[in-house]
Parts: sequence; structure tokens; C-alpha cells
Amino acid sequence: MKKSIYTVAFIAAIFTALSTNIYAATPASEKHEFKSTEREVNFEIERKAGEVTLYIQSAFLNTYDQIIIERMGEVKAGYSACKTLDVAKMKIDGDYIVSADRYPLPAQTAVSYRVRTIAKDGTNKTFPPVALTIGEIK
Repeated sequence: MKKSIYTVAFIAAIFTALSTNIYAATPASEKHEFKSTEREVNFEIERKAGEVTLYIQSAFLNTYDQIIIERMGEVKAGYSACKTLDVAKMKIDGDYIVSADRYPLPAQTAVSYRVRTIAKDGTNKTFPPVALTIGEIK
């Protein structure tokens, strides 16, 4: 009985660790400096070893129900969702979110990401894509 409780607790801890987003306002994370803060949604990306870090800034985060990150590779088959952030359930301190695409396309592939928002009133908005340079790893 004790062994099964420990197993369930261990699985829950692993699930929580893998599904947690990192927020910019937490003391452990470093603040990202955006190149421009003039848009409704500022979106920047950078490839790090094994993942692509996604930086999203908006003064309107409290009006969004979901933020969907979409990506498209070289094939040009259209954008597909790679990350869905349930903003309504997130505890966000500040005006931006840091998350990651943990299963990105290979670094040798030209990739572009874009943000699609769904507001609490049901309005959908899609923002211009941001290209990730081939082979760029920081």
C-alpha cells in the first residue's frame, strides 16, 4: 500500500514538473528584454539546446482565455498547434509569459512560429509569424 502511494506521488510530481510553465516574474527566471513593446502581442523565440523558448508579452493577458502557439516547417503545409497556454487558469505576475516548445523541429529546418489568441469573449486573433533562423542555437 505504501509503495503504491509513493508511486502515485512520484508520478504526480513528474507530471507537474513537465507541465509547468516558467513565468518571467518568478525570482528564479531571468527577465527577457523585448526588441519592441509596441504591439498588442509581442512574440520572440530563441532556440536553446533541445528546445525553443517562447517569449510572449502583452498588456492584455488578463483578457485572453487561451494563447495557442503554432508552427510551420519548410514543407509549407500550414501551421499546426504545438503549444496551448490556458491563460485563464495561469497565475501570471507581470505582462509576459515564458514557455517552451520541448519537441521542436530540427535545427536544420526553417521554422516559423505564430501566436493565436482566444479572448474570453470568444474573439480569435492571429498575429504575424516569427521566423527561427536555420541552425541558430543559443
